[in-house]
Amino acid sequence: MFNDRNSDYRKASLRELFSEVSCDYVLPDYLGEVRKILYTEACAVPLPTYMNGEEACASGGVRFRMVYMDAEGELSSVDFAEDYELHERIVCDVLAGVSADTAIESCSMRLLGPRKISAKARLCVKLSVLTEETAEISGSALEAGDPE
Repeated sequence: MFNDRNSDYRKASLRELFSEVSCDYVLPDYLGEVRKILYTEACAVPLPTYMNGEEACASGGVRFRMVYMDAEGELSSVDFAEDYELHERIVCDVLAGVSADTAIESCSMRLLGPRKISAKARLCVKLSVLTEETAEISGSALEAGDPE
């Protein structure tokens, strides 16, 4: 990461953490029973990443959405959410900052009964750790020779 005060770049490391979030959800009485699942999706809603001693904590929620055909042949949809929390031990001399970018790799939903849904999502959390150490970049791309 570039430090605009001079030509130094902060040293950073990137770690990928993987986790699964799963939950069971029972449809409320005012929604019709599920006959056929037509569409499913999951979206990660990350919260700020923070340090707890030597541990980086990344947390948030996964919002699931399902569109289905009910017993009367009508289209219906339902949204529900489940929380997640990941911890990674960070060992470095002087920590400048930590951030996380969370993405859903895959999601699936299945019926456990006419009104009960099982949902699962696989998360990939890219954890960026910035240290106080810097590396100076010198030279110019113009100084490089002609690539052959």
